[in-house]
Amino acid sequence: MSDLERVTKLAKQLVKQKADIAKLEERLDEAKKDMGKIEREDLPDLMAEIGVESVKLDSGETIMIASECNASISKANQSKAFAWLAKHGYAGIIKTCVSVSFGKGDHDKAEAARAALSESYEGVTLDESVHPSTLKSFVKERLEHADKIPLDLFGVFQFKKAIVK
Repeated sequence: MSDLERVTKLAKQLVKQKADIAKLEERLDEAKKDMGKIEREDLPDLMAEIGVESVKLDSGETIMIASECNASISKANQSKAFAWLAKHGYAGIIKTCVSVSFGKGDHDKAEAARAALSESYEGVTLDESVHPSTLKSFVKERLEHADKIPLDLFGVFQFKKAIVK
């Protein structure tokens, strides 16, 4: 077999592998969607319908339904949400980041800024955010304590989910 034939053979294998992986990834995405529907809709709905809170399987796993939520603060709601957090004593979950951008070759300036920021550096920005996991934990805890929080400001989405233990 010539060198060119060997290259061609490997190239064809590469093309086939890429196609196979694409098909597997598509099947994986479909399987995840199917699992999500069972986990978030079918099983919680059926268990609620028949009044069952948990089920022990022959294999030893226990299926329980848990209340879950997702939350995210949109850019449009950010200032109102942060004001609400500050007003109600939760400003501690807001992270504040100050950064300065420097051009190429400005390493010495960057080192000086790192040591002590001053007004003479251009490009200083202040960014405030709440980490998504922190926000989710905060909202979940407040809901568990039946505290009133503005669900719309925090983009709260509540749902039931089947948990396997």
